[in-house]
Amino acid sequence: MLKWVLRFVIDPESARLDESTAGALACRLNEEASMAAKEAYQPDDYSMPGIEPLDYVDGTGLFSVIVQQPDPAVMVIHVAGEVDMLTELPLRDHFSKLLATRPQRLIIDLSRVSFLGATGLSVLLSARDIAAQQGTTLQLSGTNRRAVARPLEITGLNHLFEILPPASGTCP
Repeated sequence: MLKWVLRFVIDPESARLDESTAGALACRLNEEASMAAKEAYQPDDYSMPGIEPLDYVDGTGLFSVIVQQPDPAVMVIHVAGEVDMLTELPLRDHFSKLLATRPQRLIIDLSRVSFLGATGLSVLLSARDIAAQQGTTLQLSGTNRRAVARPLEITGLNHLFEILPPASGTCP
């Protein structure tokens, strides 16, 4: 990707850029900048009153979680990487800790999930059940990526969750 960008900057004649390619390139560069910003965050940036930060990166680098509380009644858990049997326990632990605080609303952002296996679907269902029992509204966001949308659609689970629409200006 970087080579193509450099080639375009150095020799614009040899690298013609149609509108859709330009949009995809801008979107990808924005995603990479966003990822770099998330990697450089300080844990205190997302600290929540009353509970310790739940930011987590597993030892393999395949899975990470960042928790935000944009509002006293709302918690957002950003999940990134692979959600499967290897990452099930830490994800269940994060959901349990967050749901134990009884937020009015919990948003699970899956926009950076690269793989969602059957075990990951099971973790989401468990979180949904616990949230429903205690009166917490659980919503999924970032489900428009194929790695997330396809498993939800194939299993019919997309009908069991409240799915937030993509924010305007997001990448396909």
